[in-house]
Amino acid sequence: MLVALLMMAAGIALLYLGAEGLVRGSCGIAAWMGISPLIVGVTVVALGTSMPEVITSVLAHVGQGKSDIAMGNVIGSNIANIALVLGLSATLHPIDISEQARKREMPIMLLVTVIFVGIMALGTITQLAGAFLLAGIFAYMGYQIYLAKQHRLSKNRMEILEEETKEATPHYSLNTDLLMIFAGLLGLVFGGHILVTGAVNAAELLGISERIIALTIVAAGTSCPEVATSLLAAYRTQHDISVGNIIGSNIFNILLVIGLCAVILPMKVSADMLHVDAMVMLALAAVMTGVAFWAKRFGRSVGIALLASYVGYLTFLVMS
Repeated sequence: MLVALLMMAAGIALLYLGAEGLVRGSCGIAAWMGISPLIVGVTVVALGTSMPEVITSVLAHVGQGKSDIAMGNVIGSNIANIALVLGLSATLHPIDISEQARKREMPIMLLVTVIFVGIMALGTITQLAGAFLLAGIFAYMGYQIYLAKQHRLSKNRMEILEEETKEATPHYSLNTDLLMIFAGLLGLVFGGHILVTGAVNAAELLGISERIIALTIVAAGTSCPEVATSLLAAYRTQHDISVGNIIGSNIFNILLVIGLCAVILPMKVSADMLHVDAMVMLALAAVMTGVAFWAKRFGRSVGIALLASYVGYLTFLVMS
């Protein structure tokens, strides 16, 4: 147990350092390339913080044949991203939601979630369905590249740089920013892997089922990069990076992680995963989108309510 706890502590330290490098480097890239921070958040940052989910789910599903852990990791991570990550971020510092996030990115996230739940309802996520989801991630990335080009046409590099520097985030050379992103991604991937390994070992010693492990400990562990990155971005008032990371990560988790796992090997869907966990994930995505449209910001009261919902969900899992 002591070894497991030490691994978890080391993983958390790596996650913090990785998040620091990723946020600083990504903001710098947004400035130097004249790209909206929101676009960077839903692509580069989201992909980086989703790497632990990719690694953990593929290894669990393909390497060990544990589809419940793979799928529970994704669903649990998406739940944690909204209820835990967004909840903590909004509680720490109220988050203003940009018009682009409200009208473009959040509806896409909700649509992807609805499609995923619909596929799950079929009972098995086939290789064809997996290919469809993977095609979705390529379409999404292509769309973001198009938006980035449009943004660069509408604003020059100096205007973007002025927007970013007023957020009190220091900027370095382009090579330094790229190095920070690379080092940050490595820290997040290895930190997430170490943390999850330690958490799973501890859970197994306590005799917890695979589904509960996946939805709670594994999901929370692989969501630690999102927690670290979004909290740090919120603290630095980089709201688009904070929210974009959550939105993009949920999209990547479904389209990339589930798509990749299912293409390699079809995934069975358990009844509990569909009727309970997937419904909670869908409800939270709908609530997040609805609050953004209605209030245009996530205040501390919303953050506390999201955190309370996460505690309630975890309590339900343990009690059931």
